[in-house]
Amino acid sequence: GILSFFCFSGFALWLYVLSASAKVTEKITGTKKILFSATAGMLLACAIMTKGVIALSAVGVSVFALFFYLSAENLKLFSIFVVGLFAPFGIWFLLGDGAAFIANYIHISLGARVQTEGLNPNPWRNIWLLWWPWWPVLIFAIYSAVRGVLKREPILFLTALLAFSYPIGFSLGANYYEHYLTPFYPFAAVLVGVQIAHWLPLSKHEAFLEKSYRVGFSLLIVLALGLATISPNVNVQKEIDPAKWVSALNHLSVDEQKKIEVVAFAPGSADLWLGLAHILSKTEHQAIGNYALDRAARAHTVFIARQTDAVSAEWQKMDCVFVRGFQFYSPKGESFCQN
Repeated sequence: GILSFFCFSGFALWLYVLSASAKVTEKITGTKKILFSATAGMLLACAIMTKGVIALSAVGVSVFALFFYLSAENLKLFSIFVVGLFAPFGIWFLLGDGAAFIANYIHISLGARVQTEGLNPNPWRNIWLLWWPWWPVLIFAIYSAVRGVLKREPILFLTALLAFSYPIGFSLGANYYEHYLTPFYPFAAVLVGVQIAHWLPLSKHEAFLEKSYRVGFSLLIVLALGLATISPNVNVQKEIDPAKWVSALNHLSVDEQKKIEVVAFAPGSADLWLGLAHILSKTEHQAIGNYALDRAARAHTVFIARQTDAVSAEWQKMDCVFVRGFQFYSPKGESFCQN
């Protein structure tokens, strides 16, 4: 969530500055342009400091946006943007231990996570499972965004480019953790929202159309939220209740619970309800959904799958925890059922 805030706010503010001289936004004063440019750079710097290389896509697309709004004034503002981008790092290096931290991050964290085993389909699968009600509108929005470039209105195109930079980046060779996809959703939501606004023009002169617009838009939101709670592959298992799963783990002894760091759910067994279960059960364990059945066992992790699922041989069954229709697993050689 913090990463999404910094990426989205920094990128939006920077586009606002670049497009200030175009017809799509109103005029803003020179002082505000300088302030906004520096602030946009600082926000994106905070995104990098929040989650490392994942946030570099926001910076990259922000720089790329300059080519669509190239002018002498925007080049000057870009220099202010760069100052704002590097200022937080300068403070970190001077007052903290930023240089050593980054060196350690590159050599240890990135070295352990980056892989070159071919394309990774998991990001796209998870986006489909979680966001499938909006895909028809999103595809049409992308088409409209590309057409906007030809009309010299590239804002939506740049938004789409940044939205899809996250799943593309993970697909091309990074070790994948699904919560890193979070920034995709606000950018994609902008595309969907703008497209719906184009389909439902608001008339300022006719009260009936204005009321119809509000009612229609509200019904669409309610319908989409309703569809979003129906996963395309969980309509058979009537016993699905992640709150029960996490609650069952909470009945383990305190010592056994302390050994668990992550609760992973097999594809189709949790989806959007995972977050709800995490809140309702008041668990301190990190929750990971759509965990591949053939994925290697991860230390300090409890893996929950349907009883009919065939999981990797690196997992062993946990007989001390039982929820109807599902099986709990722990990594082989690591038992959470000692008592």
